[in-house]
Amino acid sequence: MAEISCLSKLVNSNEYPIIFIGSGMSKRYLQNYPSWISLLKDFWGSVEPEEGFFETLNQILFQLKEKQKYEFETDLDYDTNIEISTLIERRFTEKFSRSEIHINGFSAEDAYYTKIPPFKKALSNKFSTYELIPEMQEEIALFGEVLKKSQIILTTNYDTFLEDTIADGGKGKESQVYIGQKGLFKQTTDWGEIFKIHGCTSDPESIIISKNDYEQFDKNSVLISAKIISLLLNSPIIFLGYSLTDRNIRNIIKNFSNSLTAREQEILKDRIIIVNRKEDVDDLIEYKSTENGLGCTYTVIETDNYASIYKKLLNINQGVYPSEVRKFHSLIKELIVDRGKKGSLKSVLISPQQIDELGDRINDENLVVALGDSTLIFKLPDLPTYMEDFLFSTGKIHTDVALKFATTQTPNARLPIFKFLRGVELEQTSLNSDQKQKIRTRIRNYGSLRDSIDKINNSHKKSFDSLCKIQEQSFYEAKEMDVISYNIERLNIDDIETYIIEKFKEYNQQEKVRYSTEFRRLTALFDIKKYKEEISN
Repeated sequence: MAEISCLSKLVNSNEYPIIFIGSGMSKRYLQNYPSWISLLKDFWGSVEPEEGFFETLNQILFQLKEKQKYEFETDLDYDTNIEISTLIERRFTEKFSRSEIHINGFSAEDAYYTKIPPFKKALSNKFSTYELIPEMQEEIALFGEVLKKSQIILTTNYDTFLEDTIADGGKGKESQVYIGQKGLFKQTTDWGEIFKIHGCTSDPESIIISKNDYEQFDKNSVLISAKIISLLLNSPIIFLGYSLTDRNIRNIIKNFSNSLTAREQEILKDRIIIVNRKEDVDDLIEYKSTENGLGCTYTVIETDNYASIYKKLLNINQGVYPSEVRKFHSLIKELIVDRGKKGSLKSVLISPQQIDELGDRINDENLVVALGDSTLIFKLPDLPTYMEDFLFSTGKIHTDVALKFATTQTPNARLPIFKFLRGVELEQTSLNSDQKQKIRTRIRNYGSLRDSIDKINNSHKKSFDSLCKIQEQSFYEAKEMDVISYNIERLNIDDIETYIIEKFKEYNQQEKVRYSTEFRRLTALFDIKKYKEEISN
């Protein structure tokens, strides 16, 4: 296979890329993932079963063509989809208000108090669960490693596949997730972060679907361009899961290319890379393009062999993951900047050598840098260390550090936390306001035994009154754990704790520690049952 020059240049320069991810990646890896048009057709059937979807779509398309001339037909299709999305949202709300449409777990009272549009809640429900395509598991694992080596990730997808894939395995490399364009207003580290610019299932109100949503998004699109421009000269950008005709990608590239000088555009032609799926093509076909009126030259790679691209990108290695840089950045800021402002910073041990010698030594050798005050060195744990401290009370992790670690986990990741909250006044901790809110949200979303039990697979909901009887059934492991979870209110809590500890030891003997969803659910339920009543928050 011919060497792909643009990927080789990225590896040689050893730069973590920015990754921009579209729905094509979810379609590649998730079962029955809908296209935009099939999604709208599905919802149209629930609001207008007697009126043809494509008949209405053609009417809208004709009306738009009458109003203005479109340079690209794909722009006409894009606007047509937005118009019918807006129509669906309006009619969906009307039918929901008349109780003609029902949304699982969402009542008219919920809509009134939360102000969440019913259509967005329905979309959130649809994308909140997914199943991987079994034959793509090996490629997905490579994709996950590439995501972990991305400086930042931007995506227009609603689902949580990306953050779940990064978090898989509990290796402490989870990304900080920012939902909606409001995340672009925040002061961020620009390391190990995901920006979900079209919203997320975990925050239904953030989902962009209607004409008003897109108009507001377009007004703020300069923020995305500013984010990209600030990073692009030092980090290449790779677009995955987008068509070359996708208006999202064209507008974003056009916006930031208009801000570049001719010299900068020449430099960046190898640093703006669009991977375009070409079905059943195993080779990597690379070429430069200036088409689509984007105002710049960019590199296109056409292939269906994404694994080959991932393997090449995984040769990039700066010695530390972007997510770890983000954590170090946060801790250093807390110790040096925040405490310095308060006048409470004491002498900080950086290395045995004098600080003015460090500049010369950094280029000559690898350094381990320790920062702390007189009583505490901050070090965020990985998930196995966190779980070990939870189960064995090792005392290795300071309470504030444990809680901060919990805030780095994806919002939908199950995690025991109530044990670490015993006797703790959240407002008195060193967590910042954003971190405290994340803890409160986690308590609210995952503090109910019943809610978690209800989400167990129905085929695993079998009643037993002892752990021994469950184990006698010889269920496969995942089912056994779910059955224990389902019966947790009836079983002896000490027996459950012993069971969890044994499973934890088995997991930790693996070369790559990967806690199953069922194990994490069981551990979180055990935590709620045993420790929740003891907390004061």
